[in-house]
Amino acid sequence: MQRTSLDDHDEQAWRAFLQQAGEVIGRAITPEQESALRIYVADLQLWNQRINLIGPGGMAHLLTRHMLDSLFLARFMVGLERVADLGSGAGFPGLILAACGEVDQRMDLVESVQKKARFLEHVVARMGLVARVRVLHARAESLTAEGPYDGALSRALGNLALGARLALPLLREKGVYLTLKGRRYSEDVAHYLQDPVSRSYAPPEVVELGEANVLIRVERR
Repeated sequence: MQRTSLDDHDEQAWRAFLQQAGEVIGRAITPEQESALRIYVADLQLWNQRINLIGPGGMAHLLTRHMLDSLFLARFMVGLERVADLGSGAGFPGLILAACGEVDQRMDLVESVQKKARFLEHVVARMGLVARVRVLHARAESLTAEGPYDGALSRALGNLALGARLALPLLREKGVYLTLKGRRYSEDVAHYLQDPVSRSYAPPEVVELGEANVLIRVERR
């Protein structure tokens, strides 16, 4: 893979990201993984000029708010061989996790917006991940035939009850749904516990992730 260059300021942010990413996932980012991530960043910035993939922000914001946040899920995905990222958008968290994950893990990026799915197809190929990452241009509701999955992920899919309802038909028994939420998650969890879908899952586990986010993990009964 080619090495994508950054200016001095962005390169400093990049080096800090690599160190933090290694700490988060528990092992150093390999040169091959770094090369794939550099390609991702370059292509994301280019495509974002034409289609709205992510909001405004500089390199440091992209690396910490989007990419590093995605990697916080890695330690909760051990043993999950087939995973679906619901509403993948620009590839968070699923594509970033796949780029830095185990080679025997398979990731399906599910995206209903055609232009975003087209970006994902393009960048997955450029990153050299086609053997273990699929892009499905579809809505989560239509994916029952693709399952069962060991895990399902989401980051910007709506409230917890909605995400759990979409994930439920896709998961095997004891499969897990993992979703990233902001600090104002308590009301979301309370609403979820009043929803009938919560009866199909074990009680939610809330895990603190730094200053801004929490992970909510629910296991299918």
